[in-house]
Amino acid sequence: MPLTPWEFPHSKPDHPLSQGLCFTAWLTGSKWQGTAGSNWSLPTGKHVCVIEAAVLLEAGWQNMVHEVWTIVIPETEAVRRIVERDGLSEAAAQSRLQSQMSGQQLVDQSHVVLSTLWEPHVTQSQVEKAWALLQKRVDAIKP
Repeated sequence: MPLTPWEFPHSKPDHPLSQGLCFTAWLTGSKWQGTAGSNWSLPTGKHVCVIEAAVLLEAGWQNMVHEVWTIVIPETEAVRRIVERDGLSEAAAQSRLQSQMSGQQLVDQSHVVLSTLWEPHVTQSQVEKAWALLQKRVDAIKP
């Protein structure tokens, strides 16, 4: 079952994340799909903006969002996936990873941490649970 997308209520038109970088997104199968400029709301009238930004933490944008969600996998699996996907050597894949924030650094700065180490249906289940909990947090916000 696809997840329902929605947007954050605090979007500011002059904010860098509001200028063409804000996408609603939902998980279908094992792929994130997004639509720029869509406005999805909850029955309560509250909104959420899902932003896919691989460098959000590196750029220091975490103070511009309410929550940071991170997906992590063990380094050995990350190397394997890079080698398979990009055709790089293990050394090149390892070098690429070392130029990025470590998994621990990402976890330390995140509100929600997910993993794609398992089968897609397990990841889907993790995301659905996290999304349901997010909806409860958003619903609890007083207007």
